Amino acid sequence: MVERRHHLDERLQPCDSATVLRSVGLLRSVMAVPNVDEETRKLQKAAFLMTLTKYPGWAVEAACAQFLAADQGEGIHAPKPGEIAAVCRRLIADAQYERAKINAVLDAEIYVPPTDAERAEVSRRFAEIVAELSEASAGNRTSEAGLAHTDRLQALSTLREAEAKAKSQETREDVG
Repeated sequence: MVERRHHLDERLQPCDSATVLRSVGLLRSVMAVPNVDEETRKLQKAAFLMTLTKYPGWAVEAACAQFLAADQGEGIHAPKPGEIAAVCRRLIADAQYERAKINAVLDAEIYVPPTDAERAEVSRRFAEIVAELSEASAGNRTSEAGLAHTDRLQALSTLREAEAKAKSQETREDVG
């Protein structure tokens, strides 16, 4: 698979400017093109280079051959850069798809299931954590219960003091 990916990577390498200029020049030399000034011709050349050099040379040559043979287009007017690029994309699609599938396999992470010893260690540690949490929870409940008991005793004490105060005030009022 590694060899096949390497082969596909080589086949999908962007082409050089000379390949684009030769293929497009041949195409435009035999097909109808608008008559333009030198500045526009330079811009057109730049547009073809910018658009087509990202595709492999074999795809650019094959796309231009399809336009020459009138398998693409109407066979009279020279195609625009985007029209040639669309054919190039179709020509390289299978190779890109195959490379993507190979990359998915070769770049995949391998899952190694844990050994029995690793599982036992995880179970042991989990049991320790459960035991620690149970102890801590029991300690919290005991301390919470102790605080609640203290609070109840304090509330009863406060209530008794209030009752005693009230009785002493009644006694003073009865005497006075």
